[in-house]
Amino acid sequence: MLPADGVSTSDNRGPYHIKDMAEVIATSLNQADGRLPIDENHSTDLAAPKGAPSPARGWIVELKTEDDGLWGKVEWSTEGAKLMAEKAYRFISPVITHLKDKTITSILRAALTNTPNLRGLAALNSEKPMDILEQIRKLLGIKDDAGDKTVLAAVTALQAKSEGGDNSDTIETALQAALDPIATAAGLKAGATGADILGKIKDLADPAKWVKADVVKELQSQMTALTDGVGKDKAELCVDAAIKDGKPGVKSLRDHYIARHMKEPDAVAKELDAMPSLTAETLARTSPPDKDGNVALNSAQANAARLLGISAEDYQKTLADEAKQLEVL
Repeated sequence: MLPADGVSTSDNRGPYHIKDMAEVIATSLNQADGRLPIDENHSTDLAAPKGAPSPARGWIVELKTEDDGLWGKVEWSTEGAKLMAEKAYRFISPVITHLKDKTITSILRAALTNTPNLRGLAALNSEKPMDILEQIRKLLGIKDDAGDKTVLAAVTALQAKSEGGDNSDTIETALQAALDPIATAAGLKAGATGADILGKIKDLADPAKWVKADVVKELQSQMTALTDGVGKDKAELCVDAAIKDGKPGVKSLRDHYIARHMKEPDAVAKELDAMPSLTAETLARTSPPDKDGNVALNSAQANAARLLGISAEDYQKTLADEAKQLEVL
């Protein structure tokens, strides 16, 4: 994981050093609940923030010190074990935290990689925005406490100087070569200007531009309440219309049908539509008796007889009797 004599990097960000290996081990395992993830090519830091997958291929469950440095014991996932068997990666790349004096304080996680940045070992992940800003100051030769405006002014002046001299192409090429690694670390393409890089770093470092989790939760709660309210309004309109049309049994089960409609609006609407309408008008709409005194049932009356559990013949007889009484009256 880390060599005992310190860490140097290919991009000259080090050297980093370890003062107390035991403290590094304790801090690393405690802050990760004893399991440090191993991903591929730092996907946790580079892909996950963009919404892309970043699965762990293994978990570091133990750290110990040997004569040559810090080693980790790994429990590989099925996919991780497969990658190891195929020899898909040659190096391990730890992601570290460190103090301003480059003292390593902990390991956060690690990544499988074939492009190591640590000299003789594995790759360090990209630095934090404030580390990048410090590097810009160092490249420009200005004070460590210089503000954003001072940094931007220095970059602008250097660009203006490069445009006015005979060796402008050489100076500009050297400047851009120095800025390109910083641009890439900040999430920009190589060739980005100093102003673009500084603006990106300010965005990354500005906490006001990140939405807090409790705000997102509140917005989700409000959206759910709004959606449920609209769904309930539609359900009440549909069920109350069925009650008005005389659909049998709906009135007594109004709340039940509303709750079902909010979950399955199409299915409940279809079910209510298939029910007969037993209004006074439909029940009274009866054909005249035939020569034998029998009364034909319309569709609503036939459905009513079925729902009431009586035969069509008995219902016809009842209707015929009612018709005779009306004639007498």
